Order: sequence, then structure tokens, then C-alpha cells
Amino acid sequence: MKSLRSKILFPSLIGIVLTLSVTALLVVVFVSKKLDKQFNGLLLLKAKSLILLAEYEEEGLEFDYVSDMMPEFTGLNPDYFILTNAKGNEIARSESLDNVKISWQIPLQEDDVVFRDVRLPDGRQGRIVYVWFHPMIENDADEPSLKTADQLRIWKENVPKLVVAVAVDRKPLEIIRMNAAVGVAGGMLLTVLLIVFIVSYQTAKGLRPFYYLIRQVKQLDEKSLHKPIEVPSDYEEINLIVDQLNKSLTGLNKAFVREREFSSNVAHELRTPITELILLSDVIQAGLNDPDVMSQFFVDSLEIAQHMQGIVECLLNLARAESKREILVSEKFDLLSLVENKSVQIKSHLNSIQCVSITANKDSLWVENDSKAMGIIVSNLINNALSYSPPETTVEVALSRQGSQVELLVSNEVVDLEHQDLAHLADYFWRKETARSHRQHLGLGLSMVQALSKLVSVSIEFSLSGSTFSVRLRM
Repeated sequence: MKSLRSKILFPSLIGIVLTLSVTALLVVVFVSKKLDKQFNGLLLLKAKSLILLAEYEEEGLEFDYVSDMMPEFTGLNPDYFILTNAKGNEIARSESLDNVKISWQIPLQEDDVVFRDVRLPDGRQGRIVYVWFHPMIENDADEPSLKTADQLRIWKENVPKLVVAVAVDRKPLEIIRMNAAVGVAGGMLLTVLLIVFIVSYQTAKGLRPFYYLIRQVKQLDEKSLHKPIEVPSDYEEINLIVDQLNKSLTGLNKAFVREREFSSNVAHELRTPITELILLSDVIQAGLNDPDVMSQFFVDSLEIAQHMQGIVECLLNLARAESKREILVSEKFDLLSLVENKSVQIKSHLNSIQCVSITANKDSLWVENDSKAMGIIVSNLINNALSYSPPETTVEVALSRQGSQVELLVSNEVVDLEHQDLAHLADYFWRKETARSHRQHLGLGLSMVQALSKLVSVSIEFSLSGSTFSVRLRM
């Protein structure tokens, strides 16, 4: 499996190397053409210096070449020149060409300037330039110079055209060209090495927080989920990943803790009725012939079985709600009528002596939601309020509509509830110690309310003001 570093580093380096290579090639081509142009310019300048030596006089063509004035055409590794007419008949040549038969072919087309690569008489690789020109006519001081177009035309018609060919060694050009190519290649190589170092270093430095994060993630197990991941980094993206991981780990740790507590609470809740059944069995064995004992045994057994059934049904309902497997049917219904009906049913079922006061700012409060789920929520809230409020107190249920939002507020007096208890009210099987002796209280009512509220997109809020506990629903 490829690492993130290699995935980032190698394509970047390949792209950089290719870009530099193409750039270096273009630079070499550009420099080579520039060198050719400059070399040809110098060669042409040398040819023009010879052209200035040729002029027509009364006696005929005069070529004032002096070898001492142009030593480059003599000695070791000399340059070469030859002067001919347009037909190729030789007029003059350099001393370096004495007794040398040359094979240079004068181009038939009379171009002004032609450059060619040739082999010099001594075997060296060289370059030659052919220049066609009209030699100047000697002009005395008392004769007018050639200035008008007609004079120039007559001069070109009467003066025959000549050709001068100058050949020089091409080796200096090739050396400079090679040095330039080597310099560019060496510079490119050094640049590539420097870029590889910088990119590798910066990539490793940039990915260092990721490696630190990976090491911490590898060390995670079920016993260390409570420890947050800490990665020293100034990168916004990494900090975002770390924050999300810590949130997930916190949720996962809570799920593990809740699972352990859930297993313990289920065992505790089921152990009590099972113990009661065992004790009842012992009692019935002792009083097997007593009809009253037998009758009470069946009554108590039924009550215990119903209690266990209630636990199982609540747990199943909670599992469906939290896993969102509950099938919702959205429909319009009057929330005020639903609250009134559920209040009567719960109060009758509990045989409660408390009063339930229902107030609303409208004669009817129609909402669109799952009426079955809302019925379970309302029933549990009223049941909880009646079960835990002191005798001869009033449970207040207030409904109101503000624009498109409907609010349901259930308030009741409490005796021993504290502010730190609010965070645990929706935990499975959570009850204050004073409520654990009541068999009808399973500690799952508000857990069910919270799970169903999330399912039907209803916000829920617990609050405690003095001795008044309130649950506020908004939909």
C-alpha cells in the first residue's frame, strides 16, 4: 500500500523534473541559435572586411590584401578565403590556401549571403560564408560620388559581381555550445537536487502531524478512549480532523460506558423480580395446602411477570427508536386533544391524587407529526410528572403556538432533584435512590422521551428552578 508521502512526493518531483528538462532543452536550443547567429555575424564581418579591399580602377580590379594586416589567414590552424567572379574563376586566395586544391562549390543562385558547414583543407570542421558583391569604383576627389538611383543602377550594370568565400574553424563554436549545454545540464541537476531536498523536507515537515496522529490512533484501545488525541499543529485541516476524532472517541467511549452500565442495570433490574419469584416459590412450598397462600402467590407472580414484561417492552421500544427502525407516519392531529386524552388515561391508571392543569393559548393546536410517537412522549412525560411529584400538588401542562412553532411545557414539583441530576435524567435506568424501591418506576421513561424526540425532530430541554422541574418540547 502506498504511503501518503510517496503519493504526494513522487508525482510532484516527476512533474518538476519534466518541467525543468523541457525548460533546459529550450534554453539549450535558444542559446545554440544565439551562438550560431553571433558566430555567423563575426564570420560575415570578416568577409566584409575583405570586400572593402576590392575596388575597380582604370587598370582593372585591385585587391589590396596584405597578409601582415590579417594574420588570421596565415600560421597554424589558419582561416581561409578565396575571391572569385560570379562564374567561379579565381581572383585571389589566402596564403593558407597556397598549393591547396579546394572543393568548395560556389552556390549557383546569386544570394547576397550563404552560410554552410564544410570540412576545411586541413581536416577541421568549419563554416564558410559566401558573399556576392559589386566592388566599388575608385572615386577621385573631383568626381561625384554615387548617390543618385540612376548612378547606382549604372554602377551595378557596368561593374561585374564578385564572390568572396571565407571559411573558419567551427571548433570554438562547438566548445562554447558544449560548455553552455553542460552548464545548463549541471544547473538543472543542481536545481533538481535542491528541489528534491526542499520538497522532501517540506513534505516530511508538513506530514509530521499526520504521522504523530497515526501513532496515537494505533495506540487506541477500549481502555484509552477517554484520553483525547493531542496533535501539535497549526494546520486548520489537521486540527479539524483531530477535533472530529476526539468527538467520535468521546461518543464511542460514552457508548461503551453506557453499554457496560446498561448490562449492569438490566442484570440488576431483572435480578430483583427473579429473586422475588424464588422467594415466592420457597413460600408456596412451605404453605402448599393453604388456599390463601396459593392465591397470593399467583397474584404476586403475575405482578412480577408484568414488571419484567414492561422492562423488556421498554427496552425493545428504545432499541427501535435509537436505531431509527421505527416507521413514522406523518399526519395532522390536535396536540391539545392528545394531551387531554393522555392525561386522563395516565391519571386513571396511576390512581393519582395529584391534579393535572392543562392550559393553551389556542382552542386547538394542530401539528403535523407522528401521532403515535407523540402520544408515547406525552404519556411518559405526564406519567413521570405524576409519579415523582409530592402528593396534593399540581402537574402543569402548558401549550402555546408562536408562529409556526408549537411548545409543550410539563412542570411538576420535586423533592430531592438537584441541578447535577439533569445530565443523567435520560440515562437508562437512572433514578434517584429514593425512587428505586418503587417497582413501577423502571428509569426508562425520559430515555424513551429523548429517543423518540430525536426521531420525530422535536427538541427537548430539562430545567430545574427551585423545586419546580420542567420539560420543554418544541416542534
